[in-house]
Amino acid sequence: VHGLCGNKVPNGPCADGSVISTSTKDGFKRSLQEALDVVVSANRLLAAGQAVDAKDKLAFADAIIKGLMAELARRQ
Repeated sequence: VHGLCGNKVPNGPCADGSVISTSTKDGFKRSLQEALDVVVSANRLLAAGQAVDAKDKLAFADAIIKGLMAELARRQ
């Protein structure tokens, strides 16, 4: 996201003329955090012997990441 935004300051606004807005960048960050949270949850389920539930969680995290990748590819 940093490369598309042109932002050199952590959590700062995007550079003028960038192809991604600060609000979009923040939305991507929220989605990535959600995917990470889901993976952590899946790991806990796996450790508890609930492989089927863990697999469902990982599929959800995968869908989040694929959605972000598709959006970034669309913007190039």
